[in-house]
Amino acid sequence: MIRPTCRFVRTTAIAASCLASSLALAHDPSMHGSHAMSGMSPHAGACTEPVPQCASSATPLFDKEGALRVIYAVGGRVYVARSGDDGRTFQPPVAISSAPANIDESNEGRPTLVMSQAGVMAAAWSIWRDKQWNAMVLFSRSLDGKTFSPPRPLAKSVSQRFPSLGFASDGTLWVTWLDKRNIASAKAAGDTYEGAALALSVSHDDGANFSPSVIVSDRTCECCRISLAFDPDGGPVASWRQIYGKNFRDHEVGRFGADAKSVNGIRVSEDNWAIDACPHHGPSLSIDAAGTRHIAWYTGGGVRKGLFYAHEAGQNAAFSAPQPFGDNERTAQHPQVLAHVGALVRAWKEFDGETTAILFQASYDNGDAWTPAKTIATTRDASDHPILIAKGERIFLSWLTKEEGYRLMPLPLTPER
Repeated sequence: MIRPTCRFVRTTAIAASCLASSLALAHDPSMHGSHAMSGMSPHAGACTEPVPQCASSATPLFDKEGALRVIYAVGGRVYVARSGDDGRTFQPPVAISSAPANIDESNEGRPTLVMSQAGVMAAAWSIWRDKQWNAMVLFSRSLDGKTFSPPRPLAKSVSQRFPSLGFASDGTLWVTWLDKRNIASAKAAGDTYEGAALALSVSHDDGANFSPSVIVSDRTCECCRISLAFDPDGGPVASWRQIYGKNFRDHEVGRFGADAKSVNGIRVSEDNWAIDACPHHGPSLSIDAAGTRHIAWYTGGGVRKGLFYAHEAGQNAAFSAPQPFGDNERTAQHPQVLAHVGALVRAWKEFDGETTAILFQASYDNGDAWTPAKTIATTRDASDHPILIAKGERIFLSWLTKEEGYRLMPLPLTPER
């Protein structure tokens, strides 16, 4: 069953049912099972202004002019705010949605925003439709960067969640999400159906129209975000948590077919994480200028536990051996990886019982060797997941915390050979 995660919650404890069969990530309430908590955090409702600090998650984007845009939800509405000084101050936000709705504003299912090379912005998010955690993906676009079109659904299936979207270099807008449309038909036929499915739709006119959505991979994990990136030739590549065998929830990376009706995927590693719960812990995928695919992920599997990194050279080539990083004693989790201008960076969260820290490492040899881990930011209260984003030749950490608000911090990258 798909369940929403809580809003900002101080990272202290999690329902024990979440990871009973795996490594206990004892402080992260975004990882919970079908019987874990789904209520709001203690301060929910205390902050109602339509500003990033009142949100539980904020997703960044640099526009064509180099200004920062962040998309977030507050009070049942989705907003986009612009900053001309890298997040220190924001202009009055633009409301994308008008009527209040029960928005999935969790750290994994957050609203997301992308921009084409021509400057068209596209946004997607999910709203809850019922108490069974069925959701609907909504889409909106902006042609002028100031106003957005009325939100509209991308599919009519029983439930869609975790949208991920991106513009290819040729202007095609690719949108993928987790979809539950095949569950009912499978049950009607007397078949079992674990998880959800990976759905896909494309637009060739900047989001004015979309192709009919299709299922390209059945039996995916139903509660982990999808990571979308593009090969140097513009081909879309996704990473998601797939269900293998009876219930092993490991990661797959695959390139979508040019017809937008298929995906050619490969299993990243055999972690063999068997869990009858929602990990709420999606992967991070980045592709460098040479076409090498880099992935970072968390697993609580029977083979390995913790954070891992691997890379793949070429479509459907085998991935390198999983490389562990982070401190499991400090419940390392929610990794991000970004390849940009000759550097490869990975960042993640750790918690020592009182303080949450964001650490990062850099590699200048395609992920074989890494600089020592450094702490870039900390908080003693609730926080969003870390996000890596690039502008020019610099890589930034985007992080939203309850106590400090929104922060955009340049990473001090210095090659250490």
